[in-house]
Amino acid sequence: MSIDSAFDTTHIEPPRNVTRDTVLLFQDVLKKKDKISNFPGLPFAKFDQYGGILIGNTVINDKTYNLGMYQYFGSHALVSDETSVQIHKYCDFSPNVTTQSSECNKATDDVNRY
Repeated sequence: MSIDSAFDTTHIEPPRNVTRDTVLLFQDVLKKKDKISNFPGLPFAKFDQYGGILIGNTVINDKTYNLGMYQYFGSHALVSDETSVQIHKYCDFSPNVTTQSSECNKATDDVNRY
């Protein structure tokens, strides 16, 4: 079996006791180890299908992150409705914007003081 690579692999052989089936079995063991059987607060949810999936930090888009943060504050009554409306009306969180309007700064300052 030849593989396109920079070095010759024709003389490299795996140990005799390691086979493709052994590697696959080991992966199945890892999946079972990582399997989530239940989640606190959701006793009837099925999480078995998520075994072996790694979840890491995602790339965060500043526009959606900042807008989502202020939407969360407004929907959970952490800021006034007036402040929430002003943020959605005057603030632009897109990456191209370097400065915000004075109305946006005033509204976000109301939130950030807490």
